[in-house]
Amino acid sequence: MPMLWMQPSRPVKTPAVVVFRTRFTLKAQTGFTLHYSADEHADIFLNGERLCAGPQRGTATRWFLETYRCTLGPGDYTLTARVLMFGKQWTAFAQHSLAMGFYADSELLTSAWQWQEMTGVTWEKPFPDWAMYPHPQLSTAANHDILAGESGQWAPVVYREDNRPMQSRTLPALRYEPENAYKIVSRNNSLLFVFDRYVCVWSDFRFAGKGTVTIRWAECLYAPGTFDKHDLSGEKGNRDDSTGKEWIGNGTRIDLDGGSCHWHDFWWQAGRYMLLEFTGSATLVKATFHATGYPWQREWQLKTSSAELNQVLEMAWQTILMCSHDSFVDCPYFEQLHYVSDARLQALSTLVTTRDTALIHESLRTFAASQQPSGMIHSRTPSKMPQVIPSFALIYILMLNDVADWRGRDECQPYIDCARKIMGFFANHAQDALLHFPGWTHIDTPEWQDGDPAWNFVDWVEQWPLGVPPGDCVINLFHLLALESMVRLDPERADDYERQAQVLSTAIRRHYEVPGVGFADDQERTVFSEHAQALATLSPHLPNYAPDIPGAAETSVSFSYYYLEATRKLRRHDLFAKRLAKWHALPASGLTTLPENFGRTRSDCHGWSSHIIHHGFASVLGLRPHADHRDHWCLNPMPIGPAFMEGSLPLGDGIFSFRLEQLNGSQARLHYVIPPGQHIHFQGKELSAPVGDIAIAINTPPDINALACATTLAQ
Repeated sequence: MPMLWMQPSRPVKTPAVVVFRTRFTLKAQTGFTLHYSADEHADIFLNGERLCAGPQRGTATRWFLETYRCTLGPGDYTLTARVLMFGKQWTAFAQHSLAMGFYADSELLTSAWQWQEMTGVTWEKPFPDWAMYPHPQLSTAANHDILAGESGQWAPVVYREDNRPMQSRTLPALRYEPENAYKIVSRNNSLLFVFDRYVCVWSDFRFAGKGTVTIRWAECLYAPGTFDKHDLSGEKGNRDDSTGKEWIGNGTRIDLDGGSCHWHDFWWQAGRYMLLEFTGSATLVKATFHATGYPWQREWQLKTSSAELNQVLEMAWQTILMCSHDSFVDCPYFEQLHYVSDARLQALSTLVTTRDTALIHESLRTFAASQQPSGMIHSRTPSKMPQVIPSFALIYILMLNDVADWRGRDECQPYIDCARKIMGFFANHAQDALLHFPGWTHIDTPEWQDGDPAWNFVDWVEQWPLGVPPGDCVINLFHLLALESMVRLDPERADDYERQAQVLSTAIRRHYEVPGVGFADDQERTVFSEHAQALATLSPHLPNYAPDIPGAAETSVSFSYYYLEATRKLRRHDLFAKRLAKWHALPASGLTTLPENFGRTRSDCHGWSSHIIHHGFASVLGLRPHADHRDHWCLNPMPIGPAFMEGSLPLGDGIFSFRLEQLNGSQARLHYVIPPGQHIHFQGKELSAPVGDIAIAINTPPDINALACATTLAQ
């Protein structure tokens, strides 16, 4: 049934911000319920104070209706909704739009609605946070009382019918909690806010005086002259030290005419640093920050004898918090985009640390809703610009397999039809069993249509232009792993998937294997990568090769997930520990979250790097789901150096706690407490006692195949 959305009574040129208002009076304490939605986004205020924001970010096929409830006392009220109307050219990359406007419904709202455009403002493209909303530049003509519904010229709204598919919010409300952990450094005509750790916050400012104030946010500062405008990176040094460094980036500028000004950001900001620069007599009266993000409940603890590893695990959790909102996001400062590959690694991290799967299911639903008639899904969504990456569509299948491992196969049933169509796409593109995507180097494709070439991205490797490997071995290995996953996920068609896997694995060996060395990236067998060896090791159809081939292209921080999975399966403690050392080096840089890549990195906070917390529990402790047996777990510790590690994680309705101690060079001991209803298997046998100790021989690790554990990807 069409819904009546309000909109301005005259055309508004984008980019624009429009405020809608209505007034009502209460004679007694009353419950207030507001149903609302907006395109593109709305911030709701009552008598000038923020109530809520929304809707949950959606797409053309899945738009959201929000519900807000509170109790109001007697009095006069003005309700306003600030609605972003930036249009496709100016809006954030992660923002979808169909037809801009605002919808509101409440039995208390019986008076007419009016509207007013925020005037006295121009807009700048954001830099270096290129994918964000534009930055406003407000002159003294701006109406700073507009959020309270005052001043300016208000006009009646008009209504239109809107037929978009609407659904209620699928996620809990995002956090909105006071953030006070920062210090203020006074500089010449400026105030530098330095937060104790990386934050995502809504900001509220009150300024006074005559002159200008500029508000700029950054993840970090840079050594002078080192910032590269092309790759958006530079020499950062220790993030805790701002001395002698330069600021990169623009922001919000407000001209003040001598009175007071209330400015509430129209989207949350991310980073460690916020700079206020003043001219004239302009000054800060008050600054208030509220942390936002998905309301994860921490249900894990992990402490080791390694101070570096302990810090890394806490940094991983903070990264998860910063990269979880209405969806998983890649990085909160630069893009805030929801990518399949990032989401899979973030989901793995949360599957072992919390019972909550709402955000994981929303991720799976959103990608499924992006599916094209060909069967391909978008690599990121919501997004104003479509993007397709073949390997990411296959990683969607692997993400389903993760959910089946950790929460049961029934949880994946709503997405099996999508998975079947994805596999159909690749079956239709295979030639002599192998996949090839020549010329698929199109990163952003504004006019992309189903069937057009896209982006054959695999990983950010220095030797690979645009992240595209020099051959197609890796994409074929991903295809093989997806087929193996579908054998388990879709038993009705298991025989067909197994047949395809047999044919494909034979073709991979014939065209890419160099016996005794490993799998080459190209059919000429001239170049090698850690990527190919790691993925091949995870397939039961292929021989295992250690990834430490001399000269092989090295996996980035994200693809190191697969590297660590492979070295765990190979029981190569040395290689696992050597790669883990790259994470150990990060705290010394003053980081409080995990970066986009090792070394010189663009983003200081990137969701895909959080997978190290998954490996802490699933690889080092070695606790993983038992194949196809709900509430049964396999325990296969992999001591890698720390004298001890102890902690807890959620299992079933309870908590599994443990302490793993290395007694000497060849022996370790594990003390455990198993929650009721859960079953732990060690060396092929179920532990009979709910509390006990296990002796572990370090130099003679158990046969992992005998454990029948469902390792991610391979089984």
